[in-house]
Amino acid sequence: MRVHPDSVVALKEAYFKNKPELSRFVAGRLKVNKQTVVGVHAKHFKEVCKVLKLPISKLKSSRTVYRGVYMATVDESFKSKLKDKRQEMRRKYIEIASGLRSKKAVEHLKHAIHDQEARIHAIQIDLVNNLRNLEGKNREYKVICEGDQGITENKGVEFDKLMANPDIVRIFIDDNYFTVWTRPIYIKYNNKIYDVGEFKIVLAINPTEFIVKMRNLTREIKGYAHPHIRNNGRPCLGNIQECLPQMIAARQFAAAIFVCIQYLKSVNDSGYYVNIHNWPLKMAKRRGK
Repeated sequence: MRVHPDSVVALKEAYFKNKPELSRFVAGRLKVNKQTVVGVHAKHFKEVCKVLKLPISKLKSSRTVYRGVYMATVDESFKSKLKDKRQEMRRKYIEIASGLRSKKAVEHLKHAIHDQEARIHAIQIDLVNNLRNLEGKNREYKVICEGDQGITENKGVEFDKLMANPDIVRIFIDDNYFTVWTRPIYIKYNNKIYDVGEFKIVLAINPTEFIVKMRNLTREIKGYAHPHIRNNGRPCLGNIQECLPQMIAARQFAAAIFVCIQYLKSVNDSGYYVNIHNWPLKMAKRRGK
């Protein structure tokens, strides 16, 4: 914006509020287009703009009804860019101050978590296979030394105890999987009892794709069967991620199923996919009249 040295440049009065240091440059107040404006001599205009942080190159002038007085206004495109920049800085401040990650960083973390889970899964399967091989060798040695009658009897007792478990409705066994259907699973948490639902537990006998899957037959909350079970049915095993593969490898299937049921009955304060409070409370049994 160019101005004649002898002219007066008018600016919105709002610019001068809380700026007492500019009072010495004020030539007077005028009414332009029904609004009060402040006149500044052209020789002081650059200094005033510097204090107000108004880039002269982004201002445009227009004649007023007063001779030698020009109205200075900010270019609208510059206003828009300034607003956009302010919004970007605001978003950046919120992101940094609240500890939020950028979308790119979040996606990177999601992929990293997925890769880590896949590696853990592969290690679990490899662990089962190695332990299974070791157990097989130990069993062969024991059969040779003692005979297999005792082993058969012990496994029969294990099965009988499993069938007597009050949390189990029925069991189906084939060459690849143990499938167990449970009665309603309840979780006691903070003096409240939550009704999570009935479950179907599928335990791999010879794991290749998974160790165990758990499916809620009653209800899912936000697509999740349990606070610690992913939406694909694979549980985050937490404290049992080491002992469960060892049990399967040692063919201690009854113990493994018992551990899975106890897992379903528990919840940790952290590391859940869905908060336990989203499940309904257990309904009190009605007493007979």
